[in-house]
Amino acid sequence: MAAGTILVGLAILIVNHITAVVIENVAAENRYAEFLHVAGTVNRLIGSSGGAHDLPALRAAFRNILDLRPGIRSLGYYELSPDSAGLILSTLPQETPQVLPLSERKEIAAGHPISHFDDSGRERAWIITAPVTRNDHVVGALRGRFSISKFDRLIEKEQRWASYVTIGAVAVTCLVFLVLIRMKVHAPIRQLLHAMQRAEEGDLAAQAPVTGPRDIQELALQFNNMLGQIREVVAVKAKLLDEIRSFNETLTAKVNQATDELRHTNMRLIEAQIQVERAQKLAALGELSAMVAHELGTPLSAISGHLQMLSGDAEREDQDRRLAIIRSEINRMIGTIRHILDSTQVQLRPALVDLNAIVREELALIAPGLPSRNITVTAELASPLPPVAGDQLGLQCLLSNLLTNAIQAMAHGGKLKVKTCRVSDGAIEGTVVLSGIPELTKDAVRLIVCDTGKGIPIEGIGKIFEPFFTTRHAEGGTGLGLAMSRRVVSSCGGRLAVHSTVGCGTMFTVDLPMWSEEGRDGR
Repeated sequence: MAAGTILVGLAILIVNHITAVVIENVAAENRYAEFLHVAGTVNRLIGSSGGAHDLPALRAAFRNILDLRPGIRSLGYYELSPDSAGLILSTLPQETPQVLPLSERKEIAAGHPISHFDDSGRERAWIITAPVTRNDHVVGALRGRFSISKFDRLIEKEQRWASYVTIGAVAVTCLVFLVLIRMKVHAPIRQLLHAMQRAEEGDLAAQAPVTGPRDIQELALQFNNMLGQIREVVAVKAKLLDEIRSFNETLTAKVNQATDELRHTNMRLIEAQIQVERAQKLAALGELSAMVAHELGTPLSAISGHLQMLSGDAEREDQDRRLAIIRSEINRMIGTIRHILDSTQVQLRPALVDLNAIVREELALIAPGLPSRNITVTAELASPLPPVAGDQLGLQCLLSNLLTNAIQAMAHGGKLKVKTCRVSDGAIEGTVVLSGIPELTKDAVRLIVCDTGKGIPIEGIGKIFEPFFTTRHAEGGTGLGLAMSRRVVSSCGGRLAVHSTVGCGTMFTVDLPMWSEEGRDGR
């Protein structure tokens, strides 16, 4: 828009200048020729009247000339002498010089007319001075002022029309130029931008038309070449991704296969470890049974013999002696049994224990074997959880026995949930096996192990914590795990409860006292 305005302005200035110059030149030539004709008329008048001093005739001639030629604003006659050229008659004596300038006088004396342009007045005019001769001698000079106002109006009119024509021509030119720009520049650029937009949206098959000016064609070619290179890169990338995906699938399959093999191997190791522990327990139990049989066999034999002889003794003294022997052997057996129990009892020492850490360790130990059993584990561990007062190894044994029983109760898979939290209301669900210390009803740390196994019959809940009681004789159960768990909870001063529904599952709840520096025994 600004460029069009500047172009129109320049065109108008140029046209106006050319028009003014042409018209002014034409006006000058016209006025010059006309004044020479007037000078000839004056020249004839002076020659016929016998001189320039016939002022009435000369004045009448000037008046006629001014009436016939309105463009002439004033006339003046100068008489030329060798020393000067003074004014004889003028239609405007106040505006006409009284003496011709020396430079003009010389030119007139040589018979040369002179002219110059005057724009100092209200209207522009040509000042023309022509020689007046008589008998081929210059005797005077005729000076006239020719107005060019008519030509100025003509110039103004022509300039106005020229401005209209110029504006129209420039407007048509700009319109044509704009149409050409839209056809040759805007349209190719719009097509190129459309192709770029399609490429940005992911259509790499887009192509920009190679049209328009050379620079735009070069830009379109470069854009098409760039898209071609991008398509090649994308194809190579897709091929590499397919290869990586195939390799990843192969690697995943191999890892899964190796994981399954490791899981099966781990399960076999765990089962072997369980069998070894069971065998060790049975061996220890056998040794214990043999020792008990050995230690109790002799007193029992002695008691049996004395009882047989007691029936044949008639004397009171002999009967008392034999009864004393029998009593002594019975005390011996009691002492032997107490010694055996004292030697096999585990001494638990309460200390500061992180229950959540024990849960994480035990879950990590059993995790490899659970997928093959179709068992999922959920752990809800409160954080932060206060430390408890208990024995580290004893609590590990407690949780291990509860988790093992839960897994073995879900032979066909199920859900295992372990939860820790802090309780302060003393409420507990299920049958309470151990009541624990009184402080547990105010503040305690709770451990819950819940499974969705086959459950425990109501008549068996009171017996499951007895030594050697088990419902899995066929699977090799010893009946010692829950008995040991009960002893661990009892040694910590904790509370133990069990809730079970046949066919739905079992939940064991253990409340443990929190650790305190004032009561390091946890009670």
